[in-house]
Amino acid sequence: MNRISRFSIIFAGFSVIAVAGPVACERVPLLAPTGTVINLTLASDVAALNSSVDVIAVLIENGGASGTGTGTASSTTGAGTPVQNGTTVSFTTTIGTIEPSEAKTQNGRVNVKLVTNGQSGKATVTAFSGGAKATGQITIGAAAVDHILVTAAPANLASSGGSTTISARAEDASGNGQAGVQVQFTTTKGTLNPAAATTNSNGVATTSLSTTTAADVTAAVGSKTAKVTIGVATRATVSIAGPTSTISVSAPAAFTVNVGTTVPVTNVVVNYGDGGSVNLGQISGSQTVQHFYAHDDVYTASVSATDPDGVVATAQTQVAVVRISATVAMSSVASGGTFPKSSTGTVTFSSTSSSASIDRYEWDFGDGSAVVTSFGPSQSHNYTAAGNYTVSVRIVPSNGSAFTATTQVVVPS
Repeated sequence: MNRISRFSIIFAGFSVIAVAGPVACERVPLLAPTGTVINLTLASDVAALNSSVDVIAVLIENGGASGTGTGTASSTTGAGTPVQNGTTVSFTTTIGTIEPSEAKTQNGRVNVKLVTNGQSGKATVTAFSGGAKATGQITIGAAAVDHILVTAAPANLASSGGSTTISARAEDASGNGQAGVQVQFTTTKGTLNPAAATTNSNGVATTSLSTTTAADVTAAVGSKTAKVTIGVATRATVSIAGPTSTISVSAPAAFTVNVGTTVPVTNVVVNYGDGGSVNLGQISGSQTVQHFYAHDDVYTASVSATDPDGVVATAQTQVAVVRISATVAMSSVASGGTFPKSSTGTVTFSSTSSSASIDRYEWDFGDGSAVVTSFGPSQSHNYTAAGNYTVSVRIVPSNGSAFTATTQVVVPS
């Protein structure tokens, strides 16, 4: 208040003395008179973190209260009259701040804002002027979340697994997204990145799941939770079984390939481990194939099959391959006992080899006669002179190196 000069008149006897001097006084805020009612309205029941909500107070002399402090405000309330313009109203809040914390009425009404921070909870807002007072409540942040909606894109992964984006929308009871709320994510399988995220202006928080198997992802805000299931396509299965014992070079090695019936497969390929392979194409159930090994060794045979997602399933087995073994036996075609005899004659030689596939037999009878080729394991020869002879048979398999077996023949004089 401006300083003014005040004259004091002092009567003393017949003299009048005028004393002039500056006197200071402060303006007192104009407050609501007795009997005033404050009707306090918050523009919303809920508020996001780090946001603002309009707060409206209407002061009525000899008025009546009109509600619970939330909802849309009215410019006048009750049967009384608005308080004098310029009446000061003060505000407080238990969470956040009121800006401004004091305001002056115009036609009985003031408008301020509740500005929230990063704190969640239920805030109590109070307006007061003189002896009049009113309160209202508003739910802020995570406390305002009524439910969560969780989705995955894509919701189903290929049989090899992969990554999917998980989105969680935190909503209040009216379906409004709540911004600035932290959402915690957990999964039954795979890994999440990040494990916690803050909702954006639309109330949505996202994370990424990487998994090779089906998983359930749960999003939580306080006690509110929601879950989404991510599926992974069934994988194709394939197996291969080979000989259970050793086999010889050029003997038929049988392999049984089996594919599962749940998932169709294509391009089934068997690799025998020695550079040989066969493409069976699209098969179902079991199929048996044979292979002839040319050299002795331990081989790893494998099978591969491609599922509809392009994922390749594989399996393998081992097989031991040994060299060809053979013996040569002889018998006389002449009557009267076992060769050698006391005379020359015709002798039949028989070669007994392993189960190898034989292309031909090359016989050398050791007496200077020509080598004889046969396609069976037996051959006869007539010796015309006495002597000791080394008989050899060179066994040539269909695959691999030849093997030679020998025996001794004594033709007595």
